Amino acid sequence: MADGFGLRSKLDARIAAARRSLFWPALLQAALPTIIWFALFAAFWLSGLYTSLPLEVQATIGVVFWVGLATVVLIGLKVWRRPSEDEARDLIDNAIEGRPLSVWNDRPAKADKIGWTLWQEHRERMAALAVSVRKLDVRAQWRQADPLFLRFAVPAVLLVSGVVAGTAIVDRMGKGLFPDFGALFGAHTLKIEAWVTPPAYTGSAPFVLTPGETAKAPQGSEVTIRIIGPGRPQVTVMPESAGHTTLNPEPGIDAAYEARVVVKTGTRIAVNFWGERASFPFTIIDDALPTVAFVEPPKLGEGDHTQFKYTTTDDYGVDKLELVVFGRKDVPASAGVVEDATIIETVTLSPKEEEGDYSQDLVRHRWAGLDVMVKLRATDAAGQIAESEAVAYRLPEKIFLQPNARMAQEARQILLRNWEEYSTPEGVDNFTSVAGTGYDAIATAPASRLTWAPKEIRRSVMVLDSITWRPEDYFEDPVVFLGLRNARGLIDAAHNRAEAEEAEALLWDVALRAEYGSLADATAALEAARRALEDALRRGASEDEIRRLMDMYEQAIENYLAAQMAEALRNGRVSEGGDQMGGMQGGQPPLGDDELTRMLQALRDLAETGARDQARQLLNDMQRMLDQMQNMQIQMGQGGSGQNQDGPMNRAMNRALQDTNRALNDQRDLNDATEDAQRNGDAQRGQELADQQREQRQRLEQQQRSGGGQPQQEQGQQGQGQQGQGQQGQQGQGQQPGQGQQPGQGPGQQPGQGQQGQGPGEGQQGQGPGQQPGQQQGQGQGGAQADGGGPGGQPGRPGVRGDGVYGQENDRTRRLLGNAIEMQKRAEEALRRGDFQAAREAQQGAMSALQDRSSELARLNDENDPNAQRDRDERDILGRLNEGVSGQGDDVKIPDEMERQRAREILDEIRRRAGNRALTKEDLEYLQRLLERF
Repeated sequence: MADGFGLRSKLDARIAAARRSLFWPALLQAALPTIIWFALFAAFWLSGLYTSLPLEVQATIGVVFWVGLATVVLIGLKVWRRPSEDEARDLIDNAIEGRPLSVWNDRPAKADKIGWTLWQEHRERMAALAVSVRKLDVRAQWRQADPLFLRFAVPAVLLVSGVVAGTAIVDRMGKGLFPDFGALFGAHTLKIEAWVTPPAYTGSAPFVLTPGETAKAPQGSEVTIRIIGPGRPQVTVMPESAGHTTLNPEPGIDAAYEARVVVKTGTRIAVNFWGERASFPFTIIDDALPTVAFVEPPKLGEGDHTQFKYTTTDDYGVDKLELVVFGRKDVPASAGVVEDATIIETVTLSPKEEEGDYSQDLVRHRWAGLDVMVKLRATDAAGQIAESEAVAYRLPEKIFLQPNARMAQEARQILLRNWEEYSTPEGVDNFTSVAGTGYDAIATAPASRLTWAPKEIRRSVMVLDSITWRPEDYFEDPVVFLGLRNARGLIDAAHNRAEAEEAEALLWDVALRAEYGSLADATAALEAARRALEDALRRGASEDEIRRLMDMYEQAIENYLAAQMAEALRNGRVSEGGDQMGGMQGGQPPLGDDELTRMLQALRDLAETGARDQARQLLNDMQRMLDQMQNMQIQMGQGGSGQNQDGPMNRAMNRALQDTNRALNDQRDLNDATEDAQRNGDAQRGQELADQQREQRQRLEQQQRSGGGQPQQEQGQQGQGQQGQGQQGQQGQGQQPGQGQQPGQGPGQQPGQGQQGQGPGEGQQGQGPGQQPGQQQGQGQGGAQADGGGPGGQPGRPGVRGDGVYGQENDRTRRLLGNAIEMQKRAEEALRRGDFQAAREAQQGAMSALQDRSSELARLNDENDPNAQRDRDERDILGRLNEGVSGQGDDVKIPDEMERQRAREILDEIRRRAGNRALTKEDLEYLQRLLERF
């Protein structure tokens, strides 16, 4: 039995080996269709023909391959079955004659003891033969599974195809196995454009991205991805520092999908539509911190200005530079004013490296006159801040000499240096019932909150109350008194410290008014106009804005010079002689109309041609020259090169002439309307015409109040020199303010004028109509008036007295203006009565007076120009400059005509191209940036 069991185990092992021999032919038979299917496609892929086909065809072939592969695999799985034990037994039986395994399973027909023993011996012998078989013949099974020997042909074909593909074998197989299935949906037609727009402060131009290439971009750059395709794609943003974000862009007007991403760290951006279509990896260019330092520490300069030199650098440019004042230990942190920053205007816009000079009037600062710490703070466009080392400095304080100005400044300082807040006692109702006749009202706050104000604010109010007591005795200027009372009212109605401090600006203006008079207003207006123009030049404003600001700045200069001259005349800072309108002290060159006009024209040319930095530098130079004119000694010239009829100092006559001509035209139109009403018998229209006549008269009266065409210096003298004729020292009598009457000099006589040839009572002999007392008789003086151009005139200045005031001729224009006003008043009264005939006669009288006034002003305006004769000599009869004569001054460096023309041509070409809508968006944005900068 033992032998039987041992033989059985060996026989089972042999049967298992036979089954294994049958496994591979069976497997080949089931997998052969799949192998053939794959081999055919693999050979096609490796041949290279596949990649030359359109993507749609490749995708279709890919679909066919995978569908067919799935089909043959399913068929193979259906066909496949593992070899059975009977098939293994048959394989062993076929290998040995006598079929031993069949004998092993047979039974003897006669089961006696001798027969069973013999059968058992035979059975064991046959089993031993089966076990002894070493090699089984499965060729028949292989032939049955692969009758065409494809198992040898397929590898050979694949080997040859692989040799043909070479190193592209992996790529070709990958594209064949996994084609772009999105091509079936048009994904391969997707058009992707991507570009980077660096932040404007970097000054870098946008650049186009190439898919797959790593780009370097400044921090904060904007990546724009524009996609045109058959469906909505997805944009995946994968920063290095965080998880990814998926964007679903919306279609635009042109059916293009657009996504914008701001990159701040290393990022990879992918576009997905049936798979990843493009990717754009980025690395960030770091933005360095700015640097700033004092080159020279702050010091007190001219005109109480704080001056110092600084240096600052930044890789992309400093966006903001500030002077920070801090370090007052007496200021609690709760006050909210631990530090105070003042903007420093850099020489160039967003300088990358600059060393400049700073000069600023800080006398208005809340800590003026106190010891503080100051430092510089530079901020770049990315918001990064750098500070310099702090230095100690005493802020300069404005020195006021007038008592009212000093008191206003004291009240202002008390107000600004209060750090306590208002208190609201608990239990106090903030609403107050107000009973009135026939009504009841509720006031949301009491009229005065001084009860709850800090003690320093109450002290400031006490100062204001004390200096405004008995104003009729202590105030000559009502504006100062009203300003102080208005400031007191603002503080009285304030609900908190911030509202109370709003009175600071008013107190400062009042102090300046009390100290300098109306000149303070003109100075403040000039500074405001200069700052506005400088800011526009600095930030690259449009041409229209700069043109308007230039006009405002010129007007501010004109008003400032007029106020300076009026102030000088009032204070006696007037001398006679010289060739300039105004002379500066300290050996500085004089600033006349010609110089000022050329500088203003140069400033306008520089701004228009895009030289903004040079324009700002010239603007600062002009401001320094104007600052040096303070407290100047006015010289009333006798001709020369300092006057310009078109300059700001002599525009009053031009304005008067224009206003007179405009009034004349309006009066003519009204006279025609009156004639039509008279012809039509329209009595009801009389009131309407009377209202129009009143409006015209009011405009003329306004012109009369503003000086009636007098130059600004005469307006400053009105009310002083016209109060009494014959009084000594009055400006209307020809004697300079502040000059005493010299021995032997008659009333109103110019210094140096003698009495020769005149006895007692002869001082008025020959005095013509309108001639002021004190004017010398011009007849018989050896032709003195022949050069003077008129009674009381100076040589070269017809009709101008020695004190610079227009004489008889200007008196005549004023009388004509008064006559026109009187005639218009009569016409208005006649129209209201319905007397059209009387109204027309009065209107014609007004027109006659206005016509005479216009002619007289035109004559004075032409004769008063000291350069008129020179200009006439330099021009031919057609008004052209003679050969060799230059029409441009040499003292101001401005671009020549060729340079200006070339700059204008370039700007015009940029504007023309910017209007071409056919250009790409990035080109248009680039041209727009050029226009904004220049």
